[in-house]
Amino acid sequence: MAEENDIIATSRSSVVAKRIEICKSCPELTKIKTCSQCGCFMPAKVRMMRSSCPLGKWKRHEVYENIPEKHLNK
Repeated sequence: MAEENDIIATSRSSVVAKRIEICKSCPELTKIKTCSQCGCFMPAKVRMMRSSCPLGKWKRHEVYENIPEKHLNK
């Protein structure tokens, strides 16, 4: 079980790192690290696996891809 948790944490960390790099290169990222498209504070949003980029530059984590939205908000 601990090994599985390590794999999940590593996967999550790599997703966050990729999202951060994408956002850093995006002209919509403001000086205060918010997205001018959605208004979100990106250091927090990139860590939410259910979130996605409003411009489609990154999607919600694949774990959530096939789960209907109505089930995610519970």
